[in-house]
Amino acid sequence: MNNADMPAAPNRIESIPYESVPLKWPHGLTKREQACLTMGVADTGDAELDAIITKGNKNKFAGLAMQGLLAGGYCIDDSQNRLNDVPSEAINLADALLKQLEQDK
Repeated sequence: MNNADMPAAPNRIESIPYESVPLKWPHGLTKREQACLTMGVADTGDAELDAIITKGNKNKFAGLAMQGLLAGGYCIDDSQNRLNDVPSEAINLADALLKQLEQDK
């Protein structure tokens, strides 16, 4: 077993020998899964966990894009009613960033 697959926060139960307990029980996340969650890297090897990380990244990137659009004066002159476009434009920017990051792997 390599270090990445070891439990991130092991709980030793004295009445059960450590070697006889399956890796996923009762230890929870592996070191690799915990590191991926902390850093926002969807590369845990668990498809469901990777999907959660990707969705979280999309939301985070969309929020940052929205901040940038608003701070950059995207809708200072709202004569074209662009304020309503900010959320969808931020999501489009987040999608484009995630797509580019996936291609760069």
